[in-house]
Amino acid sequence: MKAYKVFNPNWTCRDFKFEVGKTYETEKEPKICSSGFHACKKVADCFSYYDFDSKNKVAEVELFGTVFGKDNDKSCSNKIRIIREVSWGEMLALANTGDRNTGHSNTGDSNTGHSNTGDSNTGDWNTGDWNTGNFCVKTPQKLWFDKEYKGKDPIIPNCLYFNLTVWIYDDDMTEKEKSENENYKTLGGYLKKLDYKEAFKASMKNATKDEIKQVKALPNFNASKFYKISGFRIK
Repeated sequence: MKAYKVFNPNWTCRDFKFEVGKTYETEKEPKICSSGFHACKKVADCFSYYDFDSKNKVAEVELFGTVFGKDNDKSCSNKIRIIREVSWGEMLALANTGDRNTGHSNTGDSNTGHSNTGDSNTGDWNTGDWNTGNFCVKTPQKLWFDKEYKGKDPIIPNCLYFNLTVWIYDDDMTEKEKSENENYKTLGGYLKKLDYKEAFKASMKNATKDEIKQVKALPNFNASKFYKISGFRIK
């Protein structure tokens, strides 16, 4: 589960020191507000638990393993990966926009998936619509590349957690961008929206060899379908 986490200025939380790019695990059973690693799906929800202070650090993280509170404003797990730092300006912008989605019902509160281009999806990296079905009383098996998969959750490489937005600092803005974004002086820049496939392809081009191997190891991996969705060919 992709989420956001706020840290103290020295990258600590509850006296535990974190570092960007690393994965952490605890043997304790996760329990919200008690044990485990905590984070929020929405950036705005983070500040229900932390002071709105620009000195604090904000990071995009992944909660996996045993995860509780997926439908709450706060979740916890026994495993966490610190994916990247989020600048204060980008954080403010993300708090007021959707994330990584281009289809309908994917930019507001009704969306629960990531990186979708279809409509009303609750899964991840989909291009179809309504991927959880209609009027269902049974929970279906997870689909990977359009086929059912009953095994353990696979490792999701960082290259698949790309953004459809990129933070542009004021020093790098063109005059046109400045004229179209009046708040850039206050925020120190603006959040630029990217084309879905361009963003996906760019992320894959920067992927490490290990990340490419992890993509190919995804359940039911299909190179042609991956190319259709991402615009990036994996041999």
